[in-house]
Amino acid sequence: MQLSIKPHTKDTYPLSAVLIKGNNMHHWVKEIQFMKLDLLSLNTYILPGNTPNSMYGCLVVHKPEIKISDLRSHTRCQFVHGLLFIPEKSVLFPRLTETEAVRIFNSKLHILHPEFGLAELEHTVDWNKYLAAPLVANAISKQPLESVTIPSLVKSFQVKAVSPEQALEELDQKAFPKSEKFDDKPLSSSEKRKLDTYKKYFKRTKNANGEYEISTTPAFERYSWWRNLFSKKDSTWKEDMVQEYEDLEYRNQKNIDKLLDLFEKNPDEALKYAIPLDEGGTNRGPDGGLLDFSKRWNDFGLWSQVNSTGGGGGSTIANEQYQKLQEQYRKAAEDLIKKKEYHKAAFIYLKLLKYPLLAAQTLENGKLYQDAASIYIKHLNDKNGAARCYESGNMILEAIEMHKDLNNHEKVGDLYVKLKRKGDAYKYYDMVADSYKQNGQYIKASLIYKYKMEDPMRGQDILLMGWCEGKDAYNCLNNYFANIPDVKLLHNQINQVYRNHVNDHNKEQFLQVMKLEYQKHKEIGAPIRELAYEIVVSRIDKNPGIAEELKAFNEKNTLLGKDLSRFRTRKNNFLSGLTGGLLNTKQ
Repeated sequence: MQLSIKPHTKDTYPLSAVLIKGNNMHHWVKEIQFMKLDLLSLNTYILPGNTPNSMYGCLVVHKPEIKISDLRSHTRCQFVHGLLFIPEKSVLFPRLTETEAVRIFNSKLHILHPEFGLAELEHTVDWNKYLAAPLVANAISKQPLESVTIPSLVKSFQVKAVSPEQALEELDQKAFPKSEKFDDKPLSSSEKRKLDTYKKYFKRTKNANGEYEISTTPAFERYSWWRNLFSKKDSTWKEDMVQEYEDLEYRNQKNIDKLLDLFEKNPDEALKYAIPLDEGGTNRGPDGGLLDFSKRWNDFGLWSQVNSTGGGGGSTIANEQYQKLQEQYRKAAEDLIKKKEYHKAAFIYLKLLKYPLLAAQTLENGKLYQDAASIYIKHLNDKNGAARCYESGNMILEAIEMHKDLNNHEKVGDLYVKLKRKGDAYKYYDMVADSYKQNGQYIKASLIYKYKMEDPMRGQDILLMGWCEGKDAYNCLNNYFANIPDVKLLHNQINQVYRNHVNDHNKEQFLQVMKLEYQKHKEIGAPIRELAYEIVVSRIDKNPGIAEELKAFNEKNTLLGKDLSRFRTRKNNFLSGLTGGLLNTKQ
């Protein structure tokens, strides 16, 4: 039997292979890749050429269901009875049954092509022999950190605040001058006690020439009697006591006088030697308390307690000198404020004069909000002041925490809105509105919904609730109607409220609301007047005086006034007579 193939208009058998021409295996691999076929999952057969030891090309066999979008210039092949490949758009002649095909081809794969004839497909190409794996570089990959995205729109801006403790520590370092001490040897503890004792017996005053004189006190006279009784041999004891008192007083007063004089000449230098006072005067006594000039500034840090002086060597300070020091400190602070040296001025107020409020206010006025807030928190326990400073300094999250502690929920919501966090803001606005509702303040609650939460319809519901529950009902209903700008819609709402939410308990109050709406909206005056008549007729038996309300709806109707006058004298006939009169006199 001689087999041949002839052209045909369609494919009779499934397309299951691609024929690639050319004798270069590198070309075959490139073409297979271009067709997006998986090289290692295919069966590839070498096709013989017309001359010995030559190659016509290769046949790439694939599954029939695989679709090839880019066939390029290659030819597809039909698969006849699972044994013979023939070109597409061709037909085998004569036709073979499957049994004949198995007998003729002996169950082996063949291909029939007009250019090279019939050939058996014996061996598939083992690509592992011909393809070399690419060289892999021994490189260590590093994963980059997440990049920072530059926003196209800045929605909010805030300053990140440090803790109050850290702020005060930095304030210590910025504001405190380098401390010094006078070269004079301070009084020891025993010398201080001795000077205090001498002050009970001697009094030091200035004479007309400005010189100091020593006089004795009544206490010394009692002491002198006992001393003379037991020590008659020592005749100079009094002079020795006076001399020692003068020496101690000189050493003591020398530092104070030097400090006061230094403040006059060089306030900045004087701050290096300044000693802390307190507002109540606990560092002085009737005869002068004890203050230590030899302490370092780190003992006066913002966290230290300086109300007491301890038992080290030091000097005493009299009331007059205490007052002078206070004046010098205040003047120095005011001068520093004029120079805009707010940190130094705050240091004087806080640690020398012990006025933490003035210190905080000085820093706040100088727009040093972080430092001011820290003093409000740690020294004054004033969270309102701290919150104000945090907000002024755009430290919004810290301000929010302060207002949360103070239960200022509306302010918390306002600050969250600044941060564009409306979800968090609305949670706190809801708390405010709920609080208003619990207190019967329905109008305030409605304003929160309308303006803060941008939900006017919910605000309207709250106002209507206030009317129905009788909580500031008149004002609630007035506001409810005032929020309806469209007159037609307003007319509709008036009718709905009257039908659904007006009863014998609030009818007369509704009439008062209608008086106001009648004056505001003349274009719907007629239907409003009709409602007024209906209310008056329904309530006149229980409250005859309600008839007077009709004057507000009939300003130009003089007959109505006469009817009402007659009604006051003849109440029994008013209902039947006035009702008929109203129908004739309505405008």
